[in-house]
Amino acid sequence: MAATTIFAVFIIGFIMILGVILQMAAKKRIPPVLFLLILGIFLGPVTRIFDPGNYHIAVSSFATFALIVVLFEVGYNLKWETFKKEIIASSLLGIFGVFFSVLFVFLMASYLFGFPWQFALLLAAFLSSTDLTVVSPVLDAMNISKKLKDDLELESIINSVLAAVMTILILTIMSAGTITLGHITSTFINNIFIAIGIGLVFAYVLLYLFRKADISRPHIVSIGTVLLVYAITELIGSSGVVSALVVGMVFGNAKPAPPAIIKSFGGEMEFLLITFVYVMLGTLLDFESFAIIGPVGAFFVSMLVMSRVIGVKLVTLKESPLNRQTTYLSGPRGIVCAVLVLSYAHLFPNPDIAIGLVFISILSTTILAALLPILYPTLKEATQTKKKRKRKSFKQK
Repeated sequence: MAATTIFAVFIIGFIMILGVILQMAAKKRIPPVLFLLILGIFLGPVTRIFDPGNYHIAVSSFATFALIVVLFEVGYNLKWETFKKEIIASSLLGIFGVFFSVLFVFLMASYLFGFPWQFALLLAAFLSSTDLTVVSPVLDAMNISKKLKDDLELESIINSVLAAVMTILILTIMSAGTITLGHITSTFINNIFIAIGIGLVFAYVLLYLFRKADISRPHIVSIGTVLLVYAITELIGSSGVVSALVVGMVFGNAKPAPPAIIKSFGGEMEFLLITFVYVMLGTLLDFESFAIIGPVGAFFVSMLVMSRVIGVKLVTLKESPLNRQTTYLSGPRGIVCAVLVLSYAHLFPNPDIAIGLVFISILSTTILAALLPILYPTLKEATQTKKKRKRKSFKQK
């Protein structure tokens, strides 16, 4: 066997084992994302052990597969009962967060980096989602109310869906080359509603088979069905990722629930894909382009964080200052951003700049989120002190 093949197998095995170790570290409040991105930088631009440019088709196919599985899992985790209870708070957080994020990123990509408006909007769609895989462990490490935790987790699911849908719509409009209200409406109907219909049909047919027939290896059949749904939907010109999302939503809320192994297997598959996606993103980083981004990139990230602060302030006017401050920092960019940029970065006039901006956004916002459990006691104490001062001042008056 060729030495390169043996080495490639070694690297894959090493990344898989490291991913498991880092997942265990996540329970100690250390997001594995940071280490995986650094590993990718080491394997890519530092040592050139792996050059993704030589495997463009493989990287693109892998990113598509990752996007399908990740959105299936996002849909599976969206529980209607919880969603109905927190629909107003989580939906407002998700919609306002996406709106301000898209607005700020679009303006900065257009004016600071000179992106044509279509690509500035596409980058804004990439960066509009927050990461449930980072948010959830961080919130678990904190003594916060269940309502706030549910709101933030649901927000992450909602904005991940919105990010994927916006990306598909923007790409479709870009490929058509025409921008009219009628065209946008027909594109939306064709891409979304037809995809929803196909996803519902396949999901309910498969659930019926699970209930009526003794299917061996239901987890394999489920993943196979999701891939099949994606391919069929794309072939007829609609959005395959929306169909995959719908299948996940139906499975996650079905009563009686489908075989538990589907959820378990999907979670394990998602974990492996997430591990490789972050490493792959690190390998794609170009130091020259990263140097060009430089201090402007720091301003870009600060404005991205500011966009969240504005959105949160408007939505949480009646919340306590502590909850608002917690929500400000609970917006790390992550897996959906990474998968989208891996899938579509090659369309940009300068892909390295787009990858660099997504990389620095994921890295910076993940670090901020990781600091939250450390900062939370201080924030809590400061809020309580402020309340006491107000009460004391009120009594004196």
